[in-house]
Amino acid sequence: MPQFELVYYLSQAFWMLISFGILYLVVAYFIFPSLNEIFVNRENQIEKDLSAAEKINERADALMKEYKSIMFAAEQTKAEMINATYQDIQKLSAHIEAENNAVLRDRILETEQKIKDEKIKIEKQSQALADRVAEQLTDRICSLSGCKK
Repeated sequence: MPQFELVYYLSQAFWMLISFGILYLVVAYFIFPSLNEIFVNRENQIEKDLSAAEKINERADALMKEYKSIMFAAEQTKAEMINATYQDIQKLSAHIEAENNAVLRDRILETEQKIKDEKIKIEKQSQALADRVAEQLTDRICSLSGCKK
């Protein structure tokens, strides 16, 4: 096998050093600088993006605080409006109730007066009816017993 013969070791070592040196120079002067530039650009872009994200986050926090304060103020205004409306409704309800009570009192008094009038009328009618019945009974009793009026 030729790779195990000592005669070829020196020439293989020579060409290996030449090939390694050329490869080293190509990598050191062409590939690493372009890779380094790509990494630096990438790092700079990441830093810009992070700083922009922080600014956006700060703005979002400020907007959220503003939103919460506006919502709190709106809730307070809503509560005040509800309370004012409730008080207005209570006042209106009390006023309507007082009016209705007055109307009902008047109607009750009118109805009671009508009932009294009807009661008096019925009492007069029943008295007149009782008088007629009594007169007819006495007439009948007298006619049966033969007495004269």
